[in-house]
Amino acid sequence: MAENDRLFMTLDRTVERLYTAFSTMLKPQEIVCGAYELSAGEVRQLLTHPLRGVQPGVLRSSLFDAWSTVGTWDDFRFFLPDSSNW
Repeated sequence: MAENDRLFMTLDRTVERLYTAFSTMLKPQEIVCGAYELSAGEVRQLLTHPLRGVQPGVLRSSLFDAWSTVGTWDDFRFFLPDSSNW
């Protein structure tokens, strides 16, 4: 097996373990943010799509701003496993 294939398989397993580790986090019912941080469509996507179905750009924006102004710590932990798709 090629080294790249082995690394990909390891990364894939690691991502699955992240989903498992964070699977007890409840999906947020709302995301508190300013209109300049996330659009209404981005918030709707975060709240209505399955986690693995959220577009990477929306997650990237949400998680980047989560450190300062978007959402709560629980929101961040819910969406964290899918950050591997950035």
